[in-house]
Amino acid sequence: MPRRTPIWLALASCAAALSACAGRSTTTDTRAGGDVSRPAVDLGGLGLEVRGWVVDDRDQRLARRLAAFEAGDALSAEADAAWQACGLRVVQVPTDQLSALAESLVSGPESRVWLGQTPQWTEAYATAESESRRAVRMPEGDLVLAPGAIRLLVRAWFERAIVDEQERRNLRVDLVPQNRERTFNSLTLEPIDPTRPLDVGLVIDRLASVWRSDGSTALLLVPADAGEDWEAIAAQVGPPEYEPGVFGPPMRTAPTLGQALLGTPRDGFDIVLVLIPRTQQ
Repeated sequence: MPRRTPIWLALASCAAALSACAGRSTTTDTRAGGDVSRPAVDLGGLGLEVRGWVVDDRDQRLARRLAAFEAGDALSAEADAAWQACGLRVVQVPTDQLSALAESLVSGPESRVWLGQTPQWTEAYATAESESRRAVRMPEGDLVLAPGAIRLLVRAWFERAIVDEQERRNLRVDLVPQNRERTFNSLTLEPIDPTRPLDVGLVIDRLASVWRSDGSTALLLVPADAGEDWEAIAAQVGPPEYEPGVFGPPMRTAPTLGQALLGTPRDGFDIVLVLIPRTQQ
C-alpha cells in the first residue's frame, strides 16, 4: 500500500505536501483561504505561484462553485478533454475572484510555492511516495505505476507579443504529470541528473499542455470524475441527495489519475492546485 503521511487529517500541517520542492520558496497560511492578492514571497518578482487548497467536498461544493467557470477552453478543447478523461478538470478563473472563491472552498491551511520564471522543468507538486506499485485508472484501462510519487512538472517564462499594435506580455506555463520513480537510495555508476527531471519516471505525455495568461486569469486543477456533470449538480436545489450504501464489501477499483494526484486519505476531502501568474510588481 502507498505510504501516505496523514497530514491532511491534521489540518494544521496539511500543506506540507507542497513543501517538498527543494530550492523554491514555500510558505503556509494557517488560516483557511489566505489572501490570494498577496504573492507568496514579498518582492519575489514576476512569474508563477502555485497554491494548494484543501477542500471538504462532501457537499459537492467544488461542482457548485466552479460550474460557472467551465464555459470556454482553459487550455484548448482537446487538452481540456484529455485532462477530464483522466479525472482532472482544468478551469480558468479571473484572478480578481480568487479570494472570494477561496473563502467559499478552502477547509484548511493553504500552501504557497513561489516558482517565478523557471525555464527548466520544475516540480510544482508531488504526492507522498509509494513503496510499491500502484494502478491508476486511465480511459483505456488501468495503468500500473512503478514505486514512487506522482507529481506535476511545470516550466514558466514570459512571452511578448504584438496584438492590435500593442505589446502584450503573457506568462507561458507548460505542465505535465509524471510518476517520479523511487531510487531506493542505491549506488549507481550513472547518478540521476537533476537537470533532466523527465528522465526519472513515466511522463503522462498525453496531458502535456501549454497555458498562457496575461495575469487576469488563474488556472485551477481539480480532481473530478470524467462523467461528473457540474452544471447539473449546481442546478440542484438544497443539499445533495443521499445515496444509501451497498451491503457487503465495496468493489475496489483503481483511482483515476486525478484522484491519485489530488485525493487525500480522508474521504470527501480533495486538493485543488491553483496556478497564479504574477505579472505586475
